[in-house]
Amino acid sequence: MLRYANAARWQDTFRENRPRHSRLDPYKPYLELASSALASSHWA
Repeated sequence: MLRYANAARWQDTFRENRPRHSRLDPYKPYLELASSALASSHWA
């Protein structure tokens, strides 16, 4: 709430949309591959 109270203008209330890093980032290529394979085998 302090972010809104301290904002000089309404544009200052928005945060930047920066991508956050997660602990799963190193595994994302494998997870995407596995999920697409699972989805294609499920609907085949």
